[in-house]
Formats: sequence, C-alpha cells, structure tokens
Amino acid sequence: MHRFTDWFENYIGTQKAECAKVEMTTYSYKAQRLEAITNIESVWDIFKGKIDRFAKADADRMEEELKNGYGECKEQWLAGEHADVLEHWPPRIIVGKSVGEPKEILKEEDDNIEVRLLELDCEYMYSNPTGMFNLSLPDAMIRTPNFTVISYE
Repeated sequence: MHRFTDWFENYIGTQKAECAKVEMTTYSYKAQRLEAITNIESVWDIFKGKIDRFAKADADRMEEELKNGYGECKEQWLAGEHADVLEHWPPRIIVGKSVGEPKEILKEEDDNIEVRLLELDCEYMYSNPTGMFNLSLPDAMIRTPNFTVISYE
C-alpha cells in the first residue's frame, strides 16, 4: 500500500504552491482546497508512520524473496539501486504491446453471448516509479494545472 501513497506528499506541495499563486477570497474554491491541504498536513505524520510500518514489512519480505527467485528482476528493477526509485514489493510490471497471435484457451457460448479466454504474449518491463514519474518510461509526461507538460528528464 505504501507504494501507492508515495506521490501524495509531492502532490500536496504542488497544490499548496498553486493556491499561493492566486489571490483568494474567503469563499473561493482555492480557499477550500487550502483548508483541505492544511487538514492533510495536520495528520500527515501519523499517516506516514502507519505507511512506514507497511514499508518495513515489504522490505523484509523483499529481501527474503529475492534470495529465492526473481533472478531477472535485478537486471531491470532499480529499487534500492537508484536514489529516485521508490522501494516497493513485489516488483510491478508494465505490460507493453502484444507480440504474436493470441492463443484461444477456452470458448463458451450460447444464443446471446460468446466468451473467449485468450492467452497473449506481451512485451513487459519492471516498473521503476519515482513518485510522479517512472524511470522505465522516462519520456512519459504529466500535465500541470496550467496546461504545460513536464517529464522526469
């Protein structure tokens, strides 16, 4: 779970900076957003402590399981090796385009519907998330509130 919450802190900081740029009135949307950010910041340390317990459990499990498998994982997976990559376990996979033809495993049908189970061979790579970006997809960009785009690079 902790891996999915790592971007929160960056996002909250970005939103707070956006609110500071705009002059606010008492009843504006920005004032409500700033109040929500302040509430989040007031409980952030408690939340972070709970998430850190999950992170410790995942780190312990990761060390044990890396000894027993995931041989190809260390070639592509940068968690623990690169300073920007978030540590997470088990390693997440980014599934790419399919290669080859689909193989039909099962087919069920009646008068109204046909259901087919297909097996696909796909390209894949291990995910290397940094919080807002992913080093496995360094060209992927995010759109900012003012309609500009930024990338990791």
